[in-house]
Amino acid sequence: MTSCGETEEEFKSDDVKVLNTITFETISKDVMGNPIMITEETLVAVQSQEALDRLWNAPTALLERPSAPEIDFENYILLVAASGERPSSGYTIEIETVEELEDVIRVVVRNSEPGEGCMNLTVITTPHHIVKIERPSKNIVFNVSNRTNHCT
Repeated sequence: MTSCGETEEEFKSDDVKVLNTITFETISKDVMGNPIMITEETLVAVQSQEALDRLWNAPTALLERPSAPEIDFENYILLVAASGERPSSGYTIEIETVEELEDVIRVVVRNSEPGEGCMNLTVITTPHHIVKIERPSKNIVFNVSNRTNHCT
């Protein structure tokens, strides 16, 4: 029998008021076999098709992958959270919420890694989460928390 728990390193919150929770659409998320590989740690707002094409088509060992999606960058942007290359399965990164604050748009990201006792595949992974939101008029900040999963 296996059970999992978690230890979390909380991010700092300034007790700021959330004006609005912004809905988003997932464009790509790391799952086994996903051909999109972002090999560097990345937290970025992508605001043009050219920037998306560069990120999407970064050199990898994969010979075939789908083309980057066409995005209407006049009305939308993409938020990208990637934890880079990892040595096994069990690593994840997720954009949990996108919040409008008084001065900025805050992207809340949770980064998870396997802890002691977790059984994982020995395979290089590249966890990422890419979401689309309406183009905001405020600057964007990423707020990342880290979690370790413990399995016994």
